[in-house]
Amino acid sequence: MKKLIYILVLAISVSTVYAQSEKAKKEGDSKVAKDTKEVKAPTKSETPKGKENKQTPDDRANKITAKLKEVLVLTDDQVIKVKAITLTRVNSIKAAKVTSKDNKEAFGQERKKIFIAWNASLKEILTADQMAKLKVYREEKKNAKKDGKSPSNDDDDDSIDE
Repeated sequence: MKKLIYILVLAISVSTVYAQSEKAKKEGDSKVAKDTKEVKAPTKSETPKGKENKQTPDDRANKITAKLKEVLVLTDDQVIKVKAITLTRVNSIKAAKVTSKDNKEAFGQERKKIFIAWNASLKEILTADQMAKLKVYREEKKNAKKDGKSPSNDDDDDSIDE
């Protein structure tokens, strides 16, 4: 009788595991690719907090530049110039993180200086109208963040406002 119960439990367990693996394959949720047997990179929702894949400085500069282009309607010439100064900003922030990793206050001050220099460079590139649009955008974003309406997913380096 005990043997029959063990066999029955084993059969149910095996069929359950098999059914779950088939369902995962159909839905594409499997961590292992079907043909290559390689582990897929976890999506952002699967990645534990603080373990996100880090973007390269060039990726961050492209992201910031794209946002500025969208918000301010930049010309092609402006896009090139903005990307260059933004890449410098992102690299400077990265270097400041390394040099001030134990001192958050020093990093914050250095980051603020980098932002002020970047903003001054933006003023030389952008028109007065574009700077006004940028100021309005920053205020809206700041107010939305205060009100808790904006789920700010951006890193500090990826924002166009301080």
